[in-house]
Formats: sequence, C-alpha cells, structure tokens
Amino acid sequence: MVKRTIYLALVLCLVVALMAGCGKKKEKTGPTGPVIPQVGTVLWNFETDEEVAKFDNDNTGAELELDTKTVAEGKAALKVTPNGEAEETKIAAVLDQAKVGAWNASKNLVLKLYMDQGMNPAINIVFLGIADVTGGNWSWVDGTFLNIAGAKTGQWNTCVFDLTAKPTMLDLDPKRDYKFYFSFYNEDGEKTPLASSSSFYVDYIYIDGQGSSEDPGEDPGEDPEPALLWGFESENEATEFAEEGGTGAVPTYTTEQAFAGTGALKVTPSGTAEETKIKVRLPVTKNENWKNSSNLVLNLYMAEGMAPAVNKIFVGMADVTNDGWEWVEGTTSSLTEVKLGEWNECKLLLPHKMINIDPTKQYELYFSFFNEVDGAKTPLADAFYIDEISVE
Repeated sequence: MVKRTIYLALVLCLVVALMAGCGKKKEKTGPTGPVIPQVGTVLWNFETDEEVAKFDNDNTGAELELDTKTVAEGKAALKVTPNGEAEETKIAAVLDQAKVGAWNASKNLVLKLYMDQGMNPAINIVFLGIADVTGGNWSWVDGTFLNIAGAKTGQWNTCVFDLTAKPTMLDLDPKRDYKFYFSFYNEDGEKTPLASSSSFYVDYIYIDGQGSSEDPGEDPGEDPEPALLWGFESENEATEFAEEGGTGAVPTYTTEQAFAGTGALKVTPSGTAEETKIKVRLPVTKNENWKNSSNLVLNLYMAEGMAPAVNKIFVGMADVTNDGWEWVEGTTSSLTEVKLGEWNECKLLLPHKMINIDPTKQYELYFSFFNEVDGAKTPLADAFYIDEISVE
C-alpha cells in the first residue's frame, strides 16, 4: 500500500511538472543564436522572374535564376550558382525607393539561405553593403558582416543582420536610390571560391519594424527650398575663396558680370594648369541646410569665344575640424550643353557621404573647373564667373 501511494505521488509530481512546462514559449533562434525578428517590411521575396531580374551578380560571374523547388516562403526563391573562380559570390539590387523610410526605422535584416547538401566549401560569411547610386553615380555608404559558421547544408538557415551597429546604414535619404550588395563566401584564414558544382538559394529578405509586407514606408515629402550659400554681393564673400592645389587660379570679386544682384566671383586661370581649382570653407551655420539637401547648384558664365571652355566641374569635401584634414567624398558633373555669353545653371548631385555630415564640424569645399575631351585635359586660358552657389 505504501509503495502504491509513493508511486501515485511520483506520477502526480510528473504531471504537474509537465503542465508547468507546457505554458512556456520557445524562442526561435537563427544559426548564430539571435532571436528571429518578426516581419516588418519584405524587401525581396523572389516570387517572379521580374523580381529576380532586378538582381545582378556584381561582376562575380554567378548565375541567377528563379527556382520553384527549393523555397523558404511563398512559391519561389533565387537560385545562385557560383562561377567557381570568384573569391566572393555576390547578388545586388536597387532597393525600392518607397521602402527606404521603413528601412531607416528597422533594426535587423533577415535573409533565408539554403545550401545544397554537402556543399564544399560552404558559405560561412555573408556581407551586406549599401551604395548610393542616384543619378548613375556611385558612392559607398557602409556595410556589415555576418558570421554563419553554424549554418547547415541541406536545410534553410535564417541569417539575422544587426543593423544598429552601423547607424550610417539606417540614415538613408528617401529621395535617393540605393543599391544593396550581398556577398557570400567561405573564409578560413583565406577566401576559397565557392564551387560551381553546388548552388545556394536566397529567399524572403525582410526587415523588422512597424510596417507590413505591403507597407511602402514613409512619404519622402516635398523637396526642401533652395538655401543660398554664397551670393557674392560683397567683396568679403569673395575673399573667403582661395586658390587650391597650386593651380595658380586667382579668385576675385567683380561687378563685371552678375547672375543676380550686382556682384559675382571672377576666376582667372593660370593658363598652364590642367584644372583650375579654388577652395572655400562651408560656414558651420549652413551645415544643416547642406545636410538636408541633395544637389549643389552654381551659376557659371563664360564669355563668347572662350576656348577651351569649361565642360566639367568637380566638387570635393574634406573635414577640417580643429585644423585637421580628412577626405569625405567628391563628385564630378559634365555640362550637357555649354553656353557661351550667357549663364549656365550647373547642378551637381551630391553623393551620400557628402550630405551625411556632422552639423557641428567644419568642412572645406574644393571646386575644380576644366575642359576634358576623350580623356585629354586642356588648360583653361580665359576668366569665367561664378554666382549664387546654393543647395537644394
């Protein structure tokens, strides 16, 4: 009787213990351990040939195709077959501009990855990088690595990128175009090309956040009003500009020509330098205007008969805070139609790094004016005029 009582008591204890455990929810984890975030906004789900066609291999020779056999979500996925020679196998696509707002509000990117059973070498690192490709330009933003050494072949792996460690990746301009680069490779001391005999599959790339798979993100809103940086209405403004790079350019205040008002900046080339360069410090009080803009606009006047004429302009930026010097970025623009004897509006699209500045720091701008045809530069000989430099 005592034995039976003890047995019943043990059974009851076991039942109570099991009931207590039934109420506990298991957290899903990815191959490297982090909790898998809930779906906020789907960036790419590879359900159609059209979506796959948005991707390229970034010159790594990989073959990209739609696959309906190995799928993580929905009815299709992206099949990637390496070329067997490239150290990294890449896929890249421009993010839908309507999703930039949702991207900025996210903390994690999730990517589903499947490697063929027995794939050797297997992928153990995935890199995600972003570049600003607005207007056909290319400017690097930032990137982050994910070690997936615990990933398995022959099954789907959930790769979770923590984006919060790279805040520059989450500070994108909703009015710009950004290309996302995903690089897959094996590295154990050195990189080993992925074999062409094995394929891997990518599916259901999404970010967390408050959105949904159909959420277009934030409305970029209206373009900001142009902000004047220099109007050259006084000699004091002109004296802020100086010759740069030993090119012998002479910037002076003049009333000979003016786009608006009464004055302009006259730039006289040396006649021997391939490029005519000047520099100026951006007023710290204008940093916020600069940061909230996308284009630099300057008005350029060249006299009738000027030969050679300016047909290209370069603008660069450096951080010179506390008398230091650190390069930021630069951009070159070609004049689509050179007009002599009248004012030309020159609009330069600023790359990501040039607008993503610290409003508290001091920056210096470098302007280079030159004539270039078929790669050959011809020194400028005649003076030209600049007026009303602004950002918008």
